[in-house]
Amino acid sequence: MNLKQQWQQYWAQRKNPLPQVTTPYRAELERLQKRWAIGLLLSLILLGWYAYQYTQSQAAKQAPVMVVAAQTNLAYPHTLSVPDLTLVEVPQRWVTATSWNRKEDLVGKTLRRNKEAFEVFTAEDVQADLNPKSVSAKFEEAFAFTIGEDWLAAKLPNLKGQDRVDILTANPEAGLEATVNVASNIKVVTVERSGGRKNLVVNVTQKQAQALLFSRSLRLPMQVLIHSSHNLQPNDTIINTP
Repeated sequence: MNLKQQWQQYWAQRKNPLPQVTTPYRAELERLQKRWAIGLLLSLILLGWYAYQYTQSQAAKQAPVMVVAAQTNLAYPHTLSVPDLTLVEVPQRWVTATSWNRKEDLVGKTLRRNKEAFEVFTAEDVQADLNPKSVSAKFEEAFAFTIGEDWLAAKLPNLKGQDRVDILTANPEAGLEATVNVASNIKVVTVERSGGRKNLVVNVTQKQAQALLFSRSLRLPMQVLIHSSHNLQPNDTIINTP
């Protein structure tokens, strides 16, 4: 058979191919292959959709927004005004639900804690109905207790807000061992002046207040023991009081 006859035979077979017999095993294999191909395609589509949604959400969190922050260092208690406030640009993910984006919303509110320059304000930093001149605005924890200068064996020294003191008391009829520390390491809130006398307002716990009041009821002499300012805690801030 020459080359021409072989070529003619090849094309004759192409035009009239032999019937193919598909076995049940081969049919099931082809069906499974199609199912796996469709499943793989759907998985790729879902993976791409989730990747797109994730990148969109991350982009939204990184989008810059303008929020209200402190223009300079501010010490509480302080009534906020426009010069105290500025707008800063921060990523959306840093913004809380209690942040502000308008200065006007904070004007007139009272600062409850110290703020550093360009630190963003939150609802926990301010109180709308707080009087900055009141004693209660000058502390947050425990209670305030007033000690009159006439409670003490000597006149009050020139104390200032945030100073740390101990209150000592003694029984003159007993020995040296009867001198006790009634309240230890308490924080001075302020020193008030009234009628030529000073009143020491200190930050105490309920038990310390009870011990101070009990000592006063016995008319025991008390004295203020002042802590060195070098021993202040890192977060303590000296606030000058008039």
